[in-house]
Amino acid sequence: MEEKEKTENCYRQIYDGMVRKDGRLLLEVLDDSFVLIHMTGMRQFKEVFIYTIEGGNYHG
Repeated sequence: MEEKEKTENCYRQIYDGMVRKDGRLLLEVLDDSFVLIHMTGMRQFKEVFIYTIEGGNYHG
């Protein structure tokens, strides 16, 4: 599998996990060092990001 395909596959898994609110999938796909940086500059670490997704409070 080429790097582009690997990247696209990973993105699809993350997107699917977000849409389905599947914290278990997100735990598997996202690296432990994952940090989401919002437009406002707010940093959201992996555990908080997943918790927010599972709770339905993410408005990305």
